[in-house]
This record gives sequence, C-alpha cells and structure tokens, in this order.
Amino acid sequence: MKQIEKIIDGFEAIGSRVYLVTLPGLFSTKEKPSLKALKIGHLPTFTENPYVLATITEKFNQTLRALSLQRNLGLIDLEKWGMINLHPKDQYFTDSVHLNAKGLEKIGAFLADKLKPIIRSHY
Repeated sequence: MKQIEKIIDGFEAIGSRVYLVTLPGLFSTKEKPSLKALKIGHLPTFTENPYVLATITEKFNQTLRALSLQRNLGLIDLEKWGMINLHPKDQYFTDSVHLNAKGLEKIGAFLADKLKPIIRSHY
C-alpha cells in the first residue's frame, strides 16, 4: 500500500483530485465458481483454490476503501458494482481479472456515468 500512497502523494502534490477504483474479479468468496470460471481463471502458483484469490482481491479492495476514507479520496467501487452488473461472471471475464469486450463495454459505460459529473464540475 505504501507504493499506492506514494503515487497518491505525487498526484495530490500537483493539485489533482485522486480517485481509487476497486478491482472486480472472476472469483468471489460469496459464490461458488462455475465450471467455465474454473476453466478460464488463473490462480496464483501457490494454490489451486479460487477462494484464495477471491480473498486476496477482496482484502485488497477493502484496503482501498479504507484508504479512500482515511485520505478523503474519491472511490469508484467496481467490485461492488460488478457483483450485480457482471453476472454471471464467466460471461464477462477472459481470465481471473481481465474483462472480455462485453465486460469492458459495461464497465466503460458505468465509468463514463461516474466520471462525467466529476469532469464537468472542473471544466
């Protein structure tokens, strides 16, 4: 997290408003992965359990949320949004973290809706 905070410091030093974005993923601790998800997903070399990767991702996202509160940063919670809007997950991902064209289109539209008012308020 120190590396992320260093990047934040650099942007804030030049007057930028910083927004953090959580990471949606193919695997979740809240649902059983489909057979297709298990086939296309990549796991860390130290495990064959998709819940391990889901836990790592969810903890990282929790840390980003906490950091956004501590530092008064903007937050776009793609993980939370994706739990509803990227379902079934195996229809939107090419592997554990990378989205296919359909997933990218949905996230692009969501991000555009989130960013439009932010950009308009500055210009």
